[in-house]
Amino acid sequence: LQGADELKEAEEKYLPTNGRRVNAIILAASRGDELGILTKSIPKSLLNIKGKTILENQIEEFNHVGIKMITVVRGFEKNKYNLSNIKMVDNDDYERTKDLYSLYLAISELKSHTVISYGDIIFKKFILNDLLNDQNDITVIVDADCDLEEGSRDYVETTNRYSRNIFLENVGLKKVSSSLPKQKIHGEFIGLWKVNEKGALVIKDTLNEMAQENDFRHNSIGDLFNRILEKHHISVKYIRGGWLNINTIIDLQKAGEI
Repeated sequence: LQGADELKEAEEKYLPTNGRRVNAIILAASRGDELGILTKSIPKSLLNIKGKTILENQIEEFNHVGIKMITVVRGFEKNKYNLSNIKMVDNDDYERTKDLYSLYLAISELKSHTVISYGDIIFKKFILNDLLNDQNDITVIVDADCDLEEGSRDYVETTNRYSRNIFLENVGLKKVSSSLPKQKIHGEFIGLWKVNEKGALVIKDTLNEMAQENDFRHNSIGDLFNRILEKHHISVKYIRGGWLNINTIIDLQKAGEI
């Protein structure tokens, strides 16, 4: 096709990853017990949404913005993962650990420009674009339109509530907890974040510090953020919808609409 090469070159030039070696880590070790029989023999990240697994949907979104170097931390039924050109890291202690331990197992993959994602979420491309265009050391995506009545979530308190003019300010994270008082909840951490070179060093140092503690295997990504906030800024990018965490059969049905 005439001009196809030029079009491809132009598309790549304006990708948010242009000029940067961006990699991704997907934390997908858990079974997803809350889905019952659906995850009896396959992990939640391999559940199907309109012909593709949750994991394949994520990888496709990463590929679309130019991220080709992807590491998946797998655990439950790890041999069910059959993906080409993907690096695999095994968390064989998935039943007794949380996502933070999975991240620790992939610590060598935290580099100059790294995106980290939970393995059971789907999201629209604009969210990933906004995240990659942010220049802060550590940046997390927060949904300002979270449901305050629905189960255990990574609720966050920030320096500024969401408003239409918030893009003019550098919003900072203050705390992550599933038990924040309602008046202090400014949104929900969706499980998608990124680090630059300096941020990666902060994450690595904090992970190695926490790894020496007795309760490390039971700690969450939220615990990591709260520890980092004692010494370093974490930036917040607000969104309003455009993503879904797959926890129920209804979520699977909704996922086809994202």
